[in-house]
Amino acid sequence: MSVGFIGGSRISSNPTGLIINGIGDSITARCIHQPGNADLTNVPQWQPSTPYTASQSVVQNNGLPYVCTGSGTSASSGGPTGQGTSISDGGATWAFRYPQELKTGNSWLTWVEAFSCGRISFRLSDGYGGLANTLVKVIVVNGGSNYSPSDTITLNNMGGATASLNVTNGAITSVTITKPGNNANAGGTTSYTINTSTGSGAVLAIAGTPSGTFATQGAWTSDAIGYLPDACASSVDIFVVHIGTNDINNNISYSTITTNLRTIWETLIAAGKRVVVVPIQPKSSTITTVQNATLQRVNKFIRAYYRQETWANPNSFRVGLADPTGLWTDGTSNANGVIGGTTGTYPAVTLDGLHPSTRGAQLAAWEILQSLQRDLGITVFDYSPRTYSAFDGASSLYNPGGNVLEGLPWVASTVVAAGDLCANGGNVYYCTSGGTTASSGGPSGTGSGVTDGGATWNYAGRKQGMSTFISGTTGTQAVKAGITYSGSLATGWTITRISGTASGTIKQAIESPWSNGQKGQRQVTNFSLGGGTSVEHWAVFCALTCQQLGLTSADFGNTYVYLESEVEVSALQNCHYLYALLIDTTSNFQTGVGNTLISGFTGSINNMLFTAGETIDWPNDGKVLLRSEPILLPSWFTTSTSLNLLQYIAFDASGAAGTATATLKQNYFAVKRWGVA
Repeated sequence: MSVGFIGGSRISSNPTGLIINGIGDSITARCIHQPGNADLTNVPQWQPSTPYTASQSVVQNNGLPYVCTGSGTSASSGGPTGQGTSISDGGATWAFRYPQELKTGNSWLTWVEAFSCGRISFRLSDGYGGLANTLVKVIVVNGGSNYSPSDTITLNNMGGATASLNVTNGAITSVTITKPGNNANAGGTTSYTINTSTGSGAVLAIAGTPSGTFATQGAWTSDAIGYLPDACASSVDIFVVHIGTNDINNNISYSTITTNLRTIWETLIAAGKRVVVVPIQPKSSTITTVQNATLQRVNKFIRAYYRQETWANPNSFRVGLADPTGLWTDGTSNANGVIGGTTGTYPAVTLDGLHPSTRGAQLAAWEILQSLQRDLGITVFDYSPRTYSAFDGASSLYNPGGNVLEGLPWVASTVVAAGDLCANGGNVYYCTSGGTTASSGGPSGTGSGVTDGGATWNYAGRKQGMSTFISGTTGTQAVKAGITYSGSLATGWTITRISGTASGTIKQAIESPWSNGQKGQRQVTNFSLGGGTSVEHWAVFCALTCQQLGLTSADFGNTYVYLESEVEVSALQNCHYLYALLIDTTSNFQTGVGNTLISGFTGSINNMLFTAGETIDWPNDGKVLLRSEPILLPSWFTTSTSLNLLQYIAFDASGAAGTATATLKQNYFAVKRWGVA
């Protein structure tokens, strides 16, 4: 439910805070989104004895999606099955499209969530989502006139996607996607051609690939107007509106752009949404003097509207203004260029002169957060570090939305259900057979089939306090050439190098209490590396089966889960990458937040972090809460399926010893069910 701005408060449908999303063009749409329950409505069913084309054909079979990787004619029966990457099917070959929910590091909205420590939640599922690299939706902005039911549409640069027109009384009323295509390697800007000899005036908006936002590549302000019904119907509380670059590039007039912007803002406000407006950003790419003049004039209007100047905002609508222009613009450029130009290397605020680098995204996100507090009365930094304990553990009776890394302390004479977790005697157990627990004692030992009154438990293979890094030295430090370890790593966790050759030291300690005096414990890892490669990639992780996490067959295909990692970072030198990931061991399922390049990074264009003095001040002394998108546990999971929980950090360690450093303080790790209290 949503309410207005009275008193600066608002009721949100999101149990963890206010939901934020974006509407606009591809600068806003900077995420990869393929939900675990991806809508397969537009994905055709596999057909026998049918020619299929590599990198274009996408089908579903037995309710699972596949993309063709080898052209050929399908078999006479069966079709692709399983989760492989090279599935034979007659003369054709297929790859399974695995579910992924990845919030990327160069998204403004990802950083709004991280900087707000979870007070603001970027929900990808509220935007345009579907199978990765496929056509999501075609929206009719203007139906035009004099069209015929026999008219057709051609989709360009959409990797074989096709659609059909629905025409009533000469107007295009809707567009049906007949094939979603696979535009991962199609290249170019998505566009369409309506094949007609009589019709005119139709305007369509194409959501050409999933983004998790109400924003698409190449969108104009007229396209965003087409997104409004979907945006208004969503559960989003706050919309960041950034659009206009493509209007300027296509010489749309000032009056048209500003009229469209007012329509977008005021329609969202009328639907009960809070709106943060962003001026059209500067760019270091081809722009004429006239286009630049229009850009500056539109931005003057945007700022005047925010100030409620009568000529721009006669009805005094209230919006927030996030204006990173001064932080992005190269003051030495006479052409309104951005810092770093098109180089994509530090201190560039863009990857290519237009689309934000992570540094640019951080700066924009910081401005958005300031606007939410200053203009819209939202307190975003009211979530301070806290002790995370076994009392946050999962229990179907007491805390169904709790952390499945923990179990609530065992309770006597209490009804428990299969899959419930409990902690007793420092161990964690999962219930294999429900019933009423004993009047005293509780499960003990490290065996299976432990009787406890009417209930039965198995030892979960882990100790209580795993998510909070209770002191212990049984964690694993993977031996790596040139690396010297010291100190303690918490029980059940492993630190290892994914890639790199650097020499150096890694010092570990379990703070109890924390260095700031707070009670509780946390894992601290100090990296000091150098003299190696530019891709020094490390992970602190653990692996547990679904059964060890209290997940049962009833959860598979029905339950959403998400990952949380609360960290504090400091002493950064050439530290470029921070990423939290929940992934199965076959890499057929993953949800994460951070940079999407798991195997490494190249240069600084993929940076999630920057070295000392190169990043804006983080709130709460460098603390961020990295929260992944909720994702549906796949129906093909079993209780023996293993899940990896990883906290990645990476460096450029190509300099002398000690030039790549970071202190990483892991406050807690959690995996939780979504949508339950």
